[in-house]
Amino acid sequence: SVMPQQRKSTDVKSEIQLLDVVALTKDIGNLGKGSLGTVVEVWSGDAFEVEFINDEGYMLAIETLTRDCLQKVWELGAGG
Repeated sequence: SVMPQQRKSTDVKSEIQLLDVVALTKDIGNLGKGSLGTVVEVWSGDAFEVEFINDEGYMLAIETLTRDCLQKVWELGAGG
């Protein structure tokens, strides 16, 4: 029963696409674990440019991150 869970987790991570909302899985610079950002560019299968904004909509940072730093929270078209 452990294998399907691991496979499912990998599948979710591999589905990160342009405009998905992602959360950091660890602290990156001034951004804390759990910070939310939007994928604004997909560089390769495991590198993504992510824009982070604050509650007022001002940009905090743009970071190029590997998928091990990211967890998908929401995808375009999933929530209407």
